[in-house]
Amino acid sequence: MATRPTAKASLRGWLWDARKRLADWISPQPRVSAACEAVAGMRELDRQVMTQLGRAVGLSETATVDFVGRLAELHNLSHKLVQYLETAHLQSQAMQASMEGNSHIIQELASFVQTLPAQIAQERKHFHQLVIEVKGLSDMTDAIRAIARQTEILAINAAIEAARAGEAGRGFAVLAGEVRRLATQSNESAARINTDITRLVKTVEIGFSGDFNARTRHNEAEAERLGNLTRQLDESYVDMRQFYEMLVTAVTQHNTELDEGIGLMLNAGQYQDVFKQIIDRVEPALESRHEVLTDLITRLRSGARDTAEVDARARELASNYLAGEADHRDPDDPAHAGAAETGPRIELF
Repeated sequence: MATRPTAKASLRGWLWDARKRLADWISPQPRVSAACEAVAGMRELDRQVMTQLGRAVGLSETATVDFVGRLAELHNLSHKLVQYLETAHLQSQAMQASMEGNSHIIQELASFVQTLPAQIAQERKHFHQLVIEVKGLSDMTDAIRAIARQTEILAINAAIEAARAGEAGRGFAVLAGEVRRLATQSNESAARINTDITRLVKTVEIGFSGDFNARTRHNEAEAERLGNLTRQLDESYVDMRQFYEMLVTAVTQHNTELDEGIGLMLNAGQYQDVFKQIIDRVEPALESRHEVLTDLITRLRSGARDTAEVDARARELASNYLAGEADHRDPDDPAHAGAAETGPRIELF
C-alpha cells in the first residue's frame, strides 16, 4: 500500500520548485538573449528605415535637380529677355527722340498747310484785282485812241489851213502831215494794244471762270483737310510714343517680377539639401544608440550589475542629438531669422 507524502515532504518539494523557478528568473541569460533579439530587431528596423529614407532622399534629389535645372533654363531665358527689354527700352528712347523731332517737323508742316487756305484766298483776291487792273488798261487804250483821232482831226484841219496860206504855209503843212501820220500810228498801236488787252482779258476771264473758282475752292478745302490730317498725325505720333513707352515699361516690370519669382523658386529648390542634411544627421544618432545598446548587452552577458555609465550615456543621447541640431539653422524657425535679414533664407549645397 503506497504511503501518502507527509506535509514536510510536500513543503520540501514546493520549496525546491520555487527555488528553481527563482534561480531561473534571476539568471540573466534568458533576459539577455531576449534583449539581444530585440536590439537586433530594432537594428534591422533602423537599417530598413534608413534605406527607405536614403531612397526618398535620392528620389527627392533627382526631382529637385531636374526642377532646378529647368528653372535655371527659365531664369537664363528670363535674364536674356530682361536684357533684350533693356536694349528695346534704349531703342525706344532713341525712337521717341526721333519721333519728337518728326513731331516738330509735322507741326511745322501743319502750320504751313494751315496757312495755305488763307494764302490761296489772298492770291485769288490779288488775281481778281489783276483782272480789274487789266480791264482798266483797256479803258486807257480807248482814251489813247480818242486822243489820236482828235490829233488826226486837228492835223487835217492844220493841213487845210496851210493849203489856204499858200507858199507861206508849206512848212506848216509838212508838220501837220507828220502829226497826222503819228496820230494814225498811235491810233493803230492803241487799237492793237486794245485788241491784245481784250484777248488777255478774255483769257483771264475764261481762266477765272466758275471752273477756276471751283478748283481754287477745292484746293482750299484740300489744304484745310491736309492741315487736319497733319495735326491728327502729330497727335497719333504722341499717342503712339506714349503707348510704346507704357508698353515697354509694363513688360519690363512684369518680366522683372517674373525673373525675381524664378530666382525665389531656385532658392526654394535648394531646401532639398536641408532635408538631406537632417536625414544624414539622424544616422549618427542612431549609430550612437546602437553603440549604447551593444555596450549594455555586453555588460549584461558578462554578468555585470553596474550599468550606471551606460545609463548615463543613454540619457545623453537625446541631449547630444539636440545640441548637434542646434548648430544648424532651421530655415522655417522665425526665431532664427534676424531683424535685419533680407532676401530668401538659403541653405547652400
